[in-house]
Amino acid sequence: HTISMAEYLAIPAFSSGLAHTILSESPKHAWTESWLNPNREREESKVGDIGTVAHAALLEGSFDSVVWIDRNDYPGEKGGIPVGWTTKAIKEARDTAYAQGKTPILTDSKAAIEAMVKAAKEYIATSKIASVFDSGAAEQTIIWQEGDVLCKARADWLSDTILLHYKTTKASVNPASFSRLATNSGYDVALMFYMRGLEAVLPDNQVSHYILAQEQDPPYACKLFDLEAPLADVAAHKVSRAINAWAACMKSGKWSAYDGSVHSIEVTPWG
Repeated sequence: HTISMAEYLAIPAFSSGLAHTILSESPKHAWTESWLNPNREREESKVGDIGTVAHAALLEGSFDSVVWIDRNDYPGEKGGIPVGWTTKAIKEARDTAYAQGKTPILTDSKAAIEAMVKAAKEYIATSKIASVFDSGAAEQTIIWQEGDVLCKARADWLSDTILLHYKTTKASVNPASFSRLATNSGYDVALMFYMRGLEAVLPDNQVSHYILAQEQDPPYACKLFDLEAPLADVAAHKVSRAINAWAACMKSGKWSAYDGSVHSIEVTPWG
């Protein structure tokens, strides 16, 4: 399906993000993040918003979803120019943008985002996926059923041969560093969750799944990643476990957090 982000977010379905939360924290944490929680609140994230805008510019070729906000237009009560979202006026401008389904970004960040996109295009042109944008489309929504659990995923870019996940980070994309970040952030689970969804709607597809990781600081370095077969197998089992846990909680109406036992903190190599 090709639908807007607002429409996608409104679908009451299980996602890879909720799967990661169940696996790394608990069903109660996942419930708190989900549509089932009537008091769920948006967590603002400068890192996430910059990534969202770079994502739109690279994959959709547009800044249409952005509201550029100039700090100089929103001075404090004493006339000082805010540093970030620090005055009442600029917070209101930011919140208005979110309410309109837009992404608020300080104009200070525009040059950096444009440089990120340029660096990403240059990297892709010399990579294994050089022709990725020759066919396919951005923001393709996949919806499928796992028993009693409705699932959803939103592919950053999907063609007949490639499903691309674009991830930006303030950390390094050096392979050794990003490999740890990827597993800690649940990117392995996400890849297998998307693969499972794509297989459900397009059986026997020939799509390869890749992560394009990019640093948010100069020189805006990029690196492509996929999953080694043993890790992919482990991640696939994690996805099954998460879906089964969600189904059990939905059926029982009980969302457990951590149990009442005592956990002994162990000695670590860095302790």
